[in-house]
Amino acid sequence: MKSERRLAARQAVSLPLAALLAASPALPVAAAVLEEVVVTAERREENLQETPIAVTAFNEQTLLDLGIHDLKGVGDIVPNVRVVALNSTAVSAAATIRGMASAEPSLAQDPKVGFYLDGVYLSKNTGSVFDVVDLERVEVLRGPQGTLYGKNTTGGAINLISKKPSGELGFKQQLTGGDRGRFRSSTTLDVPEWNGLSAKLGYVVIQHDGFIENTGSSRPDRLGAVDNDAWRLALRWQASDDFTADLSYQETSTEAVPPAGQLTAIEPSYLDLPTVTSFSPFTVVSPADNPFREALESGAVSEDRLGKLALDNQGYERYDIVDAALHLSWQLGALELRSITGYHDLDGGLVGNDQDGGSWSVPFGHFALAEYQGNRKAHTAWSQELQLIGSSADERWSYVSGLYYFEEEAEELHNRWDLLIYLPGGVLPGFDSGVLVNQNALLGPPPTGLGEEYSVDNTSWAAYSQVTWTPPVLGDRLDLTLGLRYTEDEKQAVILDATPNWEQTADWSNWNPTATVTYRFSDDINGYAKVATGYNAGSHPVRAGNEEAFALTADEETLTDYEIGLKSELLDRRLRINLAAFHYDYDDLQVNDFVSGATVLLNAGQATIQGLEFESTLQVTDTLVLGLDYGYLDFDYDEFVVGGQDIADSARAPFAPEHTAHTWAQWRWPLHSAGELRLRVDVTYTDEYNFSPTLYSNGTADERTLADARLAWSDIPLGGGALALAVWGRNITNEPYREFGTDFGTLGFTTNVYGDLATWGVDVIYEY
Repeated sequence: MKSERRLAARQAVSLPLAALLAASPALPVAAAVLEEVVVTAERREENLQETPIAVTAFNEQTLLDLGIHDLKGVGDIVPNVRVVALNSTAVSAAATIRGMASAEPSLAQDPKVGFYLDGVYLSKNTGSVFDVVDLERVEVLRGPQGTLYGKNTTGGAINLISKKPSGELGFKQQLTGGDRGRFRSSTTLDVPEWNGLSAKLGYVVIQHDGFIENTGSSRPDRLGAVDNDAWRLALRWQASDDFTADLSYQETSTEAVPPAGQLTAIEPSYLDLPTVTSFSPFTVVSPADNPFREALESGAVSEDRLGKLALDNQGYERYDIVDAALHLSWQLGALELRSITGYHDLDGGLVGNDQDGGSWSVPFGHFALAEYQGNRKAHTAWSQELQLIGSSADERWSYVSGLYYFEEEAEELHNRWDLLIYLPGGVLPGFDSGVLVNQNALLGPPPTGLGEEYSVDNTSWAAYSQVTWTPPVLGDRLDLTLGLRYTEDEKQAVILDATPNWEQTADWSNWNPTATVTYRFSDDINGYAKVATGYNAGSHPVRAGNEEAFALTADEETLTDYEIGLKSELLDRRLRINLAAFHYDYDDLQVNDFVSGATVLLNAGQATIQGLEFESTLQVTDTLVLGLDYGYLDFDYDEFVVGGQDIADSARAPFAPEHTAHTWAQWRWPLHSAGELRLRVDVTYTDEYNFSPTLYSNGTADERTLADARLAWSDIPLGGGALALAVWGRNITNEPYREFGTDFGTLGFTTNVYGDLATWGVDVIYEY
């Protein structure tokens, strides 16, 4: 029987595997065992150890210990997973799983990793970073998803799952304070059930002053500052034993200053170029007044993390986000019929932006400081999914079948009002060695059709089914699973700043089969082998600068995953070891390229990806738990054709470190009637990785090791409830590291976004 006990602790710890195994023969006799972890990765509540998927799950206590409130927090602690903030934004992130990456903030492209909030697909990187009010658990699924999930993705899925109403009176208040003006307040109220109806209300406020001071002429004066608030209402109606309805609604308002990119490198050959500042009359300044030389001499260029930047056009970004989900469940005898209706709406944009890293005389990447005149995004999506879940009376057959429909509309104004252009020698008459041109020198309005304002209208529908059979052989230890999904996507894109408008419509379809063999070697050891396929629809190049480039619509990309895994619980359920090894055949991969003077998305070729993932947890004693997680990734381009040339030998996979590791330890000291003390220490290692497949000479993150710690005194009896006090530190060794970067290629310079320095804080939590 599949266990239905609620999700307990995925307690992650440290020590090398050799130390764990060496210690195991001498382990003291302990009554404590590892608690069962329940996940819904296969649309049913199942024991993690019985689920033939590479999945990592975090429960509420672990999320609290790790300080995770949104999807960004899982990036360093799951093998072969990266989640990074995008350049010049505080509310958007890109997730990479097993090297499958998509860092494009465009509203026209689909991410390769699916984000889900309460079962509803969030289709864009933009606006994906927001605090989930009352987060209960997070599940990270590695590998292509399709025969069980609403939207097909090649990389995997990250599921954020919030709490349901309990039906009993309850109250929880969490206050967090820390350095640099850090403040977070989270309040939740559960009301008692009335005639089958339960309700829960939550409210969160987040404030932070940011890590970098802005000494330039623009304001605000702190970079990375955050001022967010969100509220959430959850309703549950238990109409009968056979029917349940769950409605959740969350509104988020965010105002944040992006963690600006720091100017880290300049192309040396550009330092001695003349600069055209005006065409009427034609005016050229000497190399002595070259803006790159000015930036270098002012000290604005540094590979070391700076605590101050002088930005002359930095503003803030403001977004209002609405998320709603309605889950209906009918129990029809041995069958369960589920309906999931989802809605997501985002509206806002940047009020001023500065992408050049400093106050040089010729700016780049500046948006207007007036409200949304430089950048505005509006995105609305809704989805409907029907699922039929059941099993035979003897439980030899189980199945999940579904129908899925998704629709979205989006519009973006992405108007940079100034730009630095490099023209090679001979392009501008009279200059043989090249010249810099300030676009502000051009007379009149910029030419139309630059792809700075566009709209998209996309639809997708799918039918899928997955069936598992336990044949009456081998002692009922063998499971055979077959799945199949059919998907159709249609996308329309319109360039709104062309006269007349440019319009492109394209559609794609794909069959995605999957097959899995699972074998239970014993009650405590399960193995699986699977072949799964994934597919990502094509995309229109909405940032095209001319009609020729806009016609270069990218086709879909496909992936085949060959994977084996082993899940085990040893030493009387005190040692848990899970392994997964995979091999990907990746075809028609989509990459960004520069064609006909514009950025477009092209199908560049093929790649082979293979790797290994190891996760372990050891209950040493009643009070001590250790853990070690490790990921290995080998990403090779077999073919990478851009500009008519195959550059597979020199291209490098972005956001794909070869080695990732996470080790942790957790101690508990019971204080009897006074609660307990809990200390947790986490150490993560991330190997070096690149931000771009081709422009990586200056855009690389070095290897890093980060350490976090949290000491809590919890379960203190107070007023009929329980009080908890905690002190914590993140990146306690204060290690500087690069999180994201952009090498602007022919523009001649590179900027990098650095991660947070050491952060300290306290938590006060009261729960009744």
